[in-house]
Amino acid sequence: MYKWFNHQVLGIISILMVLTGLLFSEMLMSSGMIGLMIIAVFNRNIKHNFYTFLQNPALLGLAGIFGIVLMSGLWSSNGAWLMNRLQMKLPFLLLPFAILAIPKFDKKVYFPILAGFFYLVSVVCAYSIIHFILNYDIMIEGYKQGHVLFTPVMHIRFSLMVVICVAIGWYLYQEKYYLKYSIEQIIILIITILLILYLHILAVRTGLVSLYGVLAFFIVYYILKTKRYILGIGLTVFMIAGLALAIRFVPTLWNKTGYMLWSLEQIAQGKRLADLSDSYRLATVEAGIQLGNQHPIIGIGWGDIKDETQNYLQQKYPELLSVIYTPQSEYVLFYAASGIIGLLIFIWATLQALFYKKSYQNLFIGAFHILMILSFIVEQTIETQLGTAIYIIFAVMNIRFQMESDK
Repeated sequence: MYKWFNHQVLGIISILMVLTGLLFSEMLMSSGMIGLMIIAVFNRNIKHNFYTFLQNPALLGLAGIFGIVLMSGLWSSNGAWLMNRLQMKLPFLLLPFAILAIPKFDKKVYFPILAGFFYLVSVVCAYSIIHFILNYDIMIEGYKQGHVLFTPVMHIRFSLMVVICVAIGWYLYQEKYYLKYSIEQIIILIITILLILYLHILAVRTGLVSLYGVLAFFIVYYILKTKRYILGIGLTVFMIAGLALAIRFVPTLWNKTGYMLWSLEQIAQGKRLADLSDSYRLATVEAGIQLGNQHPIIGIGWGDIKDETQNYLQQKYPELLSVIYTPQSEYVLFYAASGIIGLLIFIWATLQALFYKKSYQNLFIGAFHILMILSFIVEQTIETQLGTAIYIIFAVMNIRFQMESDK
């Protein structure tokens, strides 16, 4: 009993360290992951947990993402960059097994963790808005040049965390969750609405695309569950109208939209490419597609993807070589680095987590995977430590929660 308690408590503490580290500290985030691995290795049930891991297609699928990168080492010539990518993908190999070391992960464990992250992100958003209000004129002008509000970490990744919290908020509200007082349900709903408004003020495209993907998922979920098609259509129209009104009347979103249209016009005319972030994004995606087409079956290898992207840019867009990027789309990146085989394995691996025990029927788990899939289209989400941690910690928690249904 004492050892069970230790594994349970230490496991939850480790998860909370990871979630807090997402916002404030890479060291705290890494320490939490290491903590999970320690309780997984020093565990009297390690053999049973490993056997369970091998039988779970969703956990194996996530581990397979590491395997894709590892296998590409057979045809990669740049060993240093390959090792860099393997290190980045190591959580995909370790965390799916480590999460099994937590003996119990039912609603009484899972919901408070989600709620804790929800409230933590909400406090950070409140600070961000206060900073915006205090520097209103400067920030409004800054958005005309592509700047954004204060965020504790990279604004794109932070916007994804806020969208995750929108999904968490609606999920907890639908589940009638509260810790002590029933009024907490209303508080959660109000905060969720405010987070949606915050995302429009923040005006990060990846976050907004993910948000509307999640909202569309909620509407489809509602229609399928209630069969109230007319109301569902009305909600869809309301959502589209809301976006149109937000673009017109939210100053930051209006200025950001104007800047985006201006930058796309400049790119179309071949002007000021080195000054525009979108030019790097589009050029690297073009490079990734072309590199993948040259090696369509197994790709060019993860070790060589950076060098080959650089070579392509040097030939086609030499003005963009001041900063070296790899393809700015996770799907294009997997296609270029590991070919159609690697891309299909990656898609299969991520969909396993969505379809495991019909997880798409769970409001939060379905929404989480929808927003991550959308981010994979427009970002190389899991090519940074923060992006990897955001995806893997929620993915393994969701799978572990679904496993409780076996009991």
